[in-house]
This record gives sequence, structure tokens and C-alpha cells, in this order.
Amino acid sequence: MILDSFYKGEKINSNTKYRFDITASTLDYSPLNQVLTNKRGFNSSGGMSLNCTPRPKKWSPKSADLALVKGKSNITSIKRPNIESNVGYGDIKDTNDACLIIFNPDFNENGIRSIEIFIAKGYKNDALSLYSLALDGDLKEEMEVLRKKAKQLSIT
Repeated sequence: MILDSFYKGEKINSNTKYRFDITASTLDYSPLNQVLTNKRGFNSSGGMSLNCTPRPKKWSPKSADLALVKGKSNITSIKRPNIESNVGYGDIKDTNDACLIIFNPDFNENGIRSIEIFIAKGYKNDALSLYSLALDGDLKEEMEVLRKKAKQLSIT
């Protein structure tokens, strides 16, 4: 398998513009586990969350419009070569790992309501190729295996 880990974030609170609470995960990727675990606020008893925001203008070079962040920590910029597609890619900061990001299929019309993050350990330099494989459907089976393996997380 190319894909190793999975995290699903959903917009639970409609009053928050960018926040996504992690509702399912394989919980086996420590770089994200450490960053995403909440220390205070909503869903603070060990819950996990992230923010999907417009990419800060101070980051260079300009290669993406969106970013996954938590507090002041950048997780990844999201590159979307085809803006009509709900698939993007990036790499996890300070690792050699790539990630695929899948948004809800109707996000262009209805906004982002869910984000699925698939991690491919050691594939940082092949992230664009992984994106192509995902678009072609070649990773569909691996994605389903990880979705089924994921634990449902409670949101408090």
C-alpha cells in the first residue's frame, strides 16, 4: 500500500469559518496526532481539530490558495492543479511525507464541509504523481481500506 494513514475533518459548528473537527482517523501518524490534539476550547478533552484557511500571503512562493493549519503551525499548503476537482495534494511540514486532500464533492457550490487527509509516508517528492493516481481512481481501494480501518471519534 502507498497510503498509510487517514484523518477526516468535518465542519461541526456552523459558526466557525475555518475549523474542522476530526471525526474519524486511523490515529497512527504521530506528526499529525501531536499537532491536531486540542489543548483547550471546544472539543478539548483530547479531541482533534484543524483549520482549512486561505493560504497566508507571506508564504512564498505562491503555489497554493489553501492551507491546513493548527494555531500557528502550518501542516501543509494545498495544491489543486484542477480547480474543478475536489482533490488536492501537499506534503506534511518537516517530514518526507506526502498527503492527498479530498474535499466534499460539492465544495465548489456549497463550500468545504469535510476534508479527508490521506498520508503517504516517504512520498514527499512524488506528491504530484499521487495526485494523478487519485484522480485516475488508482488509489480508490487503498482509500476505502483506510476509511474502514479508521476509528470514529466522539466530538464533545
